[in-house]
Amino acid sequence: PICSNPYVDLGNVDRLLQESYIRLFLESWPGEGLANARAVDSLRPLADGRANTGGPWLLSFKSKDVETDATWKAVATFFGLWPEVPIRGRYFGVLRLRWRDSVIFLVASSSPFASKARKTTKGLVHAALPASFANLSLPSLAKAKGSEALEP
Repeated sequence: PICSNPYVDLGNVDRLLQESYIRLFLESWPGEGLANARAVDSLRPLADGRANTGGPWLLSFKSKDVETDATWKAVATFFGLWPEVPIRGRYFGVLRLRWRDSVIFLVASSSPFASKARKTTKGLVHAALPASFANLSLPSLAKAKGSEALEP
């Protein structure tokens, strides 16, 4: 058997109920809820490494419908994610992912959370156009802390 324990402690599973999970996603995630995110005003800090720490970050992108809108492909390509729609792992049009030593929320402009994001960032969220992702080179991967550089 994989585990010799007769049961596995899943913690407080009530946090997975919709109302509780929305609260967790927005506010209660320790320091990393959407309400704590700071808007990235352009894609440049993501590409050049200035947004590697200090988040959580919020990046909104133009999208009419996260289920069918092909604009996701440019965003996904930039972040090295699966480019097909619907967006895998999204929660009401928001994808929360680890970004270097931080967290970034990719928020579709069609998401019901987009208006909440504008309120928590004092209206500083501007949806990036998909074409702006194509004009940047892919972010370079940073060497892991304490690791040796790999030979090409």
